[in-house]
Amino acid sequence: WAPDGKTIYFISDEGGTENIWAVGDDGSQRRPLTQFEEGRCLRASVSRDGRRIAFDRVGEIWLLDLESGEAGPVEIRVRADQKINPKTHRTFTNGLDEFSLSGDGKKVLFGVHGELFAAPSKGEEVYDAIRVTESSFREFMADWRPDSRAAVYLSDRFGNYELFEYDFVERAERQLTEDPEVQKYLPRYSPDGKWIAYLHGREEIRLIERETGTVRPFIHNA
Repeated sequence: WAPDGKTIYFISDEGGTENIWAVGDDGSQRRPLTQFEEGRCLRASVSRDGRRIAFDRVGEIWLLDLESGEAGPVEIRVRADQKINPKTHRTFTNGLDEFSLSGDGKKVLFGVHGELFAAPSKGEEVYDAIRVTESSFREFMADWRPDSRAAVYLSDRFGNYELFEYDFVERAERQLTEDPEVQKYLPRYSPDGKWIAYLHGREEIRLIERETGTVRPFIHNA
């Protein structure tokens, strides 16, 4: 019903397609208010002031202005209210497979079940560890950069062992090597932190220049 009680609004598929219609309370002035040629109209509802009709059309909410006769969809933005706690507390009683103290002595890097974590090295309080890696593969053989701002390690996430570096300031990881034919082992930083040496296979040592990512041969056992 219209608020004044003189008009009834309804949906009809008269003519083959569902549209919004109106009719007087005495059955007179029956007329279509929309002229859709396809799609469905559902659940029409008149506003309290009698100026608009809201309805469901093809999965969207539409508004029909009864004065102008214009109809259009309503833009609705839904933002999820996801309450997620980014911290997870887990207790490990076994499976610690490596442990490394940073150069400044303030942080430790440890591996549990193939994942790497970092935490403060001292203090009587309980600190939340930072999860450095999160994959279903193994990350291991980690080494701290001399400035204690980053660490290099191996990962087998692509089949062979490849070198990765994690920057604790940027909280970002980058891949340093990509060679599926040869295994890599024992990455180690140079004392100035500008180079990373590692075993390329069993008979060669290669160097990575950190700034450019350039890899070059260093020692080869012919």
